[in-house]
Amino acid sequence: MCDYKVLVHNENGYIILCNSCNHYQISFGTTAVTIKPENFKVFLEQVTAIKDNTDCNGFEKQKRISLNIFSRFAMMVLTYSELICLFELLDEAVFNEQMQTIMLDLNLISE
Repeated sequence: MCDYKVLVHNENGYIILCNSCNHYQISFGTTAVTIKPENFKVFLEQVTAIKDNTDCNGFEKQKRISLNIFSRFAMMVLTYSELICLFELLDEAVFNEQMQTIMLDLNLISE
């Protein structure tokens, strides 16, 4: 049974981590997906690379950016503005997870 830790939650969505199976659940917009730990890093790298190499070219409201969500039957399609929001959500989740790990290592918090 999953026991979730909230890494980030805001108006754009949330990212949680299961303490039991270590899967991440990403909810953004109308999409929710569960990702294996090894794929979470790949997903983060994908979003970062696309953000760094994409210019909105005046089309920031058009759904034209597709992301691999590790499913044979689905993908996430975003506008440039949504991509930036997703990147910020992921970035905050990674930061929070790193801070929690440091605090656990220093015995400042317990799970």
